[in-house]
Formats: sequence, structure tokens, C-alpha cells
Amino acid sequence: MKKNAAAPEEKRVYTGDELEDLAYNGAALPEDLSVGETLVFLMFRSLYEYARQTQMPQEQGRREKARILDQCKRYVLDDLYVKYVAELNQRTELGRREYRKAQSDEERLRAAEKLIEAIDGIPVRRPYEDG
Repeated sequence: MKKNAAAPEEKRVYTGDELEDLAYNGAALPEDLSVGETLVFLMFRSLYEYARQTQMPQEQGRREKARILDQCKRYVLDDLYVKYVAELNQRTELGRREYRKAQSDEERLRAAEKLIEAIDGIPVRRPYEDG
């Protein structure tokens, strides 16, 4: 008799506020964080730890927190862009390879159409063909 494999648990996603609260309250680094979440948690923990040790003025703490949040937004956007470019390269690889190998105008046209389909995500319709 086969045992049913346990369904994989969904990874917990933390909000920035939750990470900040954990860091503020001196919690240990949660084990299930992504790289980005880990960086956010550690930046907040460092800020609050430093603020406690040096009795940092509230206004300075607010400025530094704003800078951390700004850096986090930039990191997320950079990460999304890198993923987008990687996916685009993967989707267009076949068409690029076929285009470079093409020996006739018809082969180049077909390869170019594959590239367009990969980039746009919409099949190219050739009006002069049936279908």
C-alpha cells in the first residue's frame, strides 16, 4: 500500500511590517525567509539594535528607516527586472538560434516570426496562408 505523500507546505510570505515587527521585538532570524526578506529583516534588526545602543534620536531613526524602505523597493524592482530578462532570453533562444542558422529569406522570416511570438506571446498570423 502506497503512502500518500504529504502536500508541500506553502512558503510563508512576510510583509515588510511583519519583518519590521519581528526585528523590533528582537526575534531570531526566521528560517523560511527568502533572500530579499532576510536582507530586510537584517537591515531592520541592525537599525533597531543600533538605535537602542546609541539612543539614536527618533528623527534620525525615521530617516534611516525611510532609506531602508527605499533600498528594499529598489531591490525588488531590480530582482523583477533580472527575472524578466532571464525569462525573455529563455523564450527567445530557439528563434535566435534558428535565425542565425537560416540560409534563406523564408527560413529567416520563420525564425523572426518565432522571435516575435516569443516576445509578444501572440502567434503571428500570416494573411497569405490558409489556417
